[in-house]
Amino acid sequence: MDIKNYTKRAYPCLYHGQWMDSLLELRYILSIENTHAWQRDNLQIYFSVNKTTKSVEKELRRYTPDFLIRNYQTGEAKLIEVKPKHFRNKRQLLLRKQIAEHFIEYFGYDWTFEIVFGDQILLSEVAEEKYRQLIQDFTVGRHCPSPIPLSQRELYIKFIREGVLSAEVSK
Repeated sequence: MDIKNYTKRAYPCLYHGQWMDSLLELRYILSIENTHAWQRDNLQIYFSVNKTTKSVEKELRRYTPDFLIRNYQTGEAKLIEVKPKHFRNKRQLLLRKQIAEHFIEYFGYDWTFEIVFGDQILLSEVAEEKYRQLIQDFTVGRHCPSPIPLSQRELYIKFIREGVLSAEVSK
């Protein structure tokens, strides 16, 4: 199973101390960052597959969704996979959806899984301008520092993963 079979080159970038695999992922985060807390790191889901169709041997694989987000107002949480629009009918997305939904159900998380395609990502004028500025900054080697102080990072992650909101965690 070749999960990283992209037809166009992705440009990784650093934003708020976390690596985005592509500028499309950056656009997605810019579209939701005022309404959602988000996490990029430590989202690996491990699953087994048969090595061959006739084998009972299992091989452990890893799938890593792009983001875990949680809405500040509603508390709704989603595992997010961001893909270019030309991925819309790829079989691998169905497999990722099944793996993620099984993982969520198995552990009893209050999350859902969603695939977001590039043509669904809409930026406000302010976010579009921020995106353009970030692209300029990336070309000269600058990046954005994390907006969450290290002292509050654990509380922020707890909110994203569990929906537990402390008075000390703010946007």
